[in-house]
Parts: sequence; structure tokens; C-alpha cells
Amino acid sequence: MRARVPAAGDQGGEALIRRVEVTPATILTGDVLTIGERDFIVMSMDHVHGGVKLRFASGELFAMSRRTTVTVLRADPPGLRTRSFWEGTRHRRPPTRAEIVAQTAVGCALVIVLMLAVVIR
Repeated sequence: MRARVPAAGDQGGEALIRRVEVTPATILTGDVLTIGERDFIVMSMDHVHGGVKLRFASGELFAMSRRTTVTVLRADPPGLRTRSFWEGTRHRRPPTRAEIVAQTAVGCALVIVLMLAVVIR
């Protein structure tokens, strides 16, 4: 099956959606696996002894042995990585240590200012 749909964030381009047979060695982040009429988007994968453990966007896990072959939907958007087509902007990078320290300092300063305002009043 091949279908053309507008690519997210693309200016006038179309993404090609196709069915692909994959093994644990060829599955990609962003592939959509259908299990029991439910679609699961592969968000990450960990290679384990004898296969791969997939983590879906829903938070569920799926262990796939190295001899398993499944059919997935894969997007090939023009000018975009496959992952960005399915994910959009839902996932940001984790904060750096400096950002965490800065947020903690600002939070502590806010608490101190509020305490002083209560005491002065």
C-alpha cells in the first residue's frame, strides 16, 4: 500500500506512506506497527540478547526476537527524517544540568521573596 499525505511542517511536499516488512535489524524509530487493530508508533528501541525491545509512544513495550518479521507503515517525507513526520514537536530534549540549576535557583529565590513579603506584611 502506498499513500500520499501532506508532510508535517513541509511547504507543499507530500509524504509517501508505505508498508514495509522489517526485522529487528531493520526497524526504525517512527515506524508504525499495527497490533490488534491498534497503531503503535516506535519511539525508541533497545537491543537485547536475541532481538530488540521496542518502546511505543503510548509507553508500552514489545519484545521482538531476531527471527521475527513484521509489517510496518513507514513514512518517507521529502526533506524530513521519518521520525519527525510521526512525532511532530511533542518530544523535546531533556534539560541540561545548567538549566536545572538555573530553574532551581529561580524557584528558591521566588520562595524567599514570598517569605519576605509575608514577614514584612
